[in-house]
Amino acid sequence: MGSTGSVPTEAAFRAAADAFDTAARDADALMTPAQQALTPDVLHGGVLTPQVQRALDDAAHDAAAVAAECRASAATCRQRAAVVHQYWADVAEWETHYAQFNRQSTTWANQTAARKTDPTLPDPGPPPQGPGGRPSKPQSWID
Repeated sequence: MGSTGSVPTEAAFRAAADAFDTAARDADALMTPAQQALTPDVLHGGVLTPQVQRALDDAAHDAAAVAAECRASAATCRQRAAVVHQYWADVAEWETHYAQFNRQSTTWANQTAARKTDPTLPDPGPPPQGPGGRPSKPQSWID
C-alpha cells in the first residue's frame, strides 16, 4: 500500500505472496550454516558450549517463527489475489451486460419513437431490463 492510499492489485498481491515465500525459505535456511559449524572440534566442553547451543536453538526457533509467519502472509496474499480477481471478473461481466442493455435500450427507444410517427410498425414491446447494480466490492481493501 502506497502513500496514495491505494490498495494492491491482484498482481501486487501475487508478487507479495512470492516475496513472502522467498523470505520463508530464506528464514528456514538461515540457521543451517551456524548449526553445522558447531562441531566438537570448534567448541567443546566448558560453560560456553551449552550457552552457544542454547543461543543457536533460540535463534532457530525465532527463524522458524518468522518462516511460519511469512508462509501465513503468503497464503493471505494469495487468497486476496483470488478475491480481487473474482471481483474484477464480475465487474467485467456486469459491464458487458450493461453495454448490451444500453444498445438494447437505444434500439427500443428508436423503435418506440418510430412507432409513434408510424403506428403500422410493430410494437417494440416492453423496455429492456437492466443488468442490476454494479457488483459491490466484497472487501474494503479492494482497489
